[in-house]
Amino acid sequence: MRADAYGSAICEYAAEVDVANPGELDDVYDSRIGGLPTWLQFEEHPPGAWDFLFQLDSVGPLRNDVNFGDAGVGYGFLSPDEQEGRFLWQCC
Repeated sequence: MRADAYGSAICEYAAEVDVANPGELDDVYDSRIGGLPTWLQFEEHPPGAWDFLFQLDSVGPLRNDVNFGDAGVGYGFLSPDEQEGRFLWQCC
């Protein structure tokens, strides 16, 4: 773990993921790696140029031990140089 210019902790994590069919894993809101996000409320991206990386559905069939609020969905984004990430969530 390191700190950014503002002193906030930055977690460093690397993983290789082999996804044969990135994108939707189900018909509704669900967890996914790659593809396009399924927005729970409205399209929302972090400011600047960020690439969609993953989506975590806190109530889908791939139940996660996370809580993003009432039926929430979390969204992860990666910077073009793959050195930083951003995370946001939406809930009902």
